[in-house]
Amino acid sequence: MTTGGSIGVIATGATLTFAVTVNPPGLNLDVLGVILMFSGTVLLALRLKTQPPTRIRRGRALTESVIVEEPIVLDEPPVLGDDTDRLA
Repeated sequence: MTTGGSIGVIATGATLTFAVTVNPPGLNLDVLGVILMFSGTVLLALRLKTQPPTRIRRGRALTESVIVEEPIVLDEPPVLGDDTDRLA
């Protein structure tokens, strides 16, 4: 059973135990809910214990990237008092 399925069994058991108020004859929904919550917890624990790690990267090694920021220089504004841009 998957991890999501185990959580679903736990949620179903909690719903039967705490939210359902109907008591059909011959069936105690509170006990059934507790049994489902317990079995879902056991299944979840077994799944997490036996599940291999899923974040292992295989293949080539990852290299560290270095990002160097250089300032962007646009056209420099003219300097006041500079007579070189006057027309003669």
